Amino acid sequence: MKKSTHIRMPYKMFSLVMAFLIISSSVPFAFAAETLKATNVTQYPTISYKNADGKMYFGQTETEGLIINDDEIVLDAAGNQVAGHFTFKDVDKIPTNGTGKKLNLTFVPDNTDEYTGFNKMFSPVLYDVETVTPVYVDEENDPVVASEIEAGATLSTSTLSGGKMTNPYNPEEPKILARTWEWVTPSTVVNESGYYEAMFGPAGYTLTYAQVYVRIAGEIPETTITEAPTVPVLNYDGVTTWGDIPLEGGKAELKVEGTAVEGTFAVTDYWKTRTVNPGSYEIDVVFTPADPEAALPYSLKIPVTVNKGQMKFVDESGNEIVPEITVEYGTTFGDIHYYLESYVAGDDAVSIGMVGIENANKTLCKDGTYTASLINRTDSNYERTELPFKIVIKRKTLTPKLTVAVGSDGLIIRDSSGNYSPKGTFTLEYTIDGVPQEPITGIKYETAFEFNYNKSGNYEYTIIYNEAEVDEYFIIDDFTTSNPIFLTWKFSATGMPAVETYKYGSAVSYTAPAIDETKSDKPYYVFSEWSEVKGIEMTDEQKSNPEVSFTMPDNDVEFKASYKFSFKAFFEWIWAKVVQFFTFIFNAVRDLFSLAAA
Repeated sequence: MKKSTHIRMPYKMFSLVMAFLIISSSVPFAFAAETLKATNVTQYPTISYKNADGKMYFGQTETEGLIINDDEIVLDAAGNQVAGHFTFKDVDKIPTNGTGKKLNLTFVPDNTDEYTGFNKMFSPVLYDVETVTPVYVDEENDPVVASEIEAGATLSTSTLSGGKMTNPYNPEEPKILARTWEWVTPSTVVNESGYYEAMFGPAGYTLTYAQVYVRIAGEIPETTITEAPTVPVLNYDGVTTWGDIPLEGGKAELKVEGTAVEGTFAVTDYWKTRTVNPGSYEIDVVFTPADPEAALPYSLKIPVTVNKGQMKFVDESGNEIVPEITVEYGTTFGDIHYYLESYVAGDDAVSIGMVGIENANKTLCKDGTYTASLINRTDSNYERTELPFKIVIKRKTLTPKLTVAVGSDGLIIRDSSGNYSPKGTFTLEYTIDGVPQEPITGIKYETAFEFNYNKSGNYEYTIIYNEAEVDEYFIIDDFTTSNPIFLTWKFSATGMPAVETYKYGSAVSYTAPAIDETKSDKPYYVFSEWSEVKGIEMTDEQKSNPEVSFTMPDNDVEFKASYKFSFKAFFEWIWAKVVQFFTFIFNAVRDLFSLAAA
């Protein structure tokens, strides 16, 4: 029985242990993080310098001058590499200048639950710190200055101030160095004003030297010019002297202190009365302080270039202008110089030509702005100058010698004087023997227009000009002219070999043939009357008279005669035939007897 029990006990214990292990494997337990040590580092990181020149300078903190590169290797106790990085232990540490500086580091693991970092003082990571030359914070506005001293005193009695210096590698937030300037040889005895050497040299920096002016008490300070005055652009005019020219700008200050000095700039007496001629010069100018006890005068030279003169048009007060010339229409550009001469400044002889105007002597002026070319024939210090001027054409009223001429194509309105060519149209109003007729409109100058003279009489014309927008320079008066017209008319009558023409009012006489010429073999048909009359009125008595006389009317006239049988004429014609027969017989017999007698 006991043996049996002894055998089962180990089995139960084994089961309990296995159950405990299974349960414990599923329940988390907190274990202490492993503390890493410097001895765990098998490879320290390397460093590089932030400055572009690959150096670190005194005055910079380690964080300002260095970069830690992540190339370290750190192992735990089991030999596993631990992820993490090194940082600067003292972020604000400013190391002294020198070589082989050891970097203090802190290792920070990425998994802070499993590992605890460490600090490494004087690690094997080395770097160098360069000595620095300090620089001025603001040398122009805060230079090193020295206080006045009595003659015979030593430099040590002159206090140095200003000249604040800083580390050049802290430009954004300058670290003003607490060190002050001091004399290199403070025991030097000063008997006259002048420059003496001072130095600035805090630990870690190279010595910096400056020449500082020391003034003996009571001496008038020297002046220097920080900005020379300028002279405006100069053009020769023949009368201006150097003393007439204003000097513009210019600044002066005490040579040492840099304090601004009030005063005036002026050319020297040598230059004041000299005429400003074309060329290049260096004129002598003197700065005179407003307070002669506060600063000394200063002499300087100013380079100046004077151009050749420019001709000018001026008014009576001498002010430069663009002349406006009013001329009559018909003036040519060749005459404009007579008007412009009175505007030219000075009394020199000047030639004036027109720019861009061809054949100026024949080209009529028009309204507008033009350019004249001026050449001074007296003074060669002037150059050829082109100047603008304006022309205004004076409108004038013309009473042209217009005529109404009878052309081959009708009437033409033209000006016998030939001094203008109007652009507008004309209206022709006219009367015939005082009776108004329908006017004709839209007539153009020198263009024939149809005009039918259908009636003789005295034609009186009134020509009215309708001004056009382009008629810029003249106005045309209305005018009246007359023209008596006597038209030529046709006259035809029975027995006339051809139609004849007569002017209106001419005296006309005609006699009809006594017999009907169309029946020449029957001469016993004689004139009866003017049976058809056109163009004139005739009485019955006049119609029965073969002889007519009348004044040519204002139209064609036509007469046609009628003939009738006349017994008297018939018997006269028979009797004439009988007499003719017997006369023939008688002459024949007589001729026979004459032959027989022979």
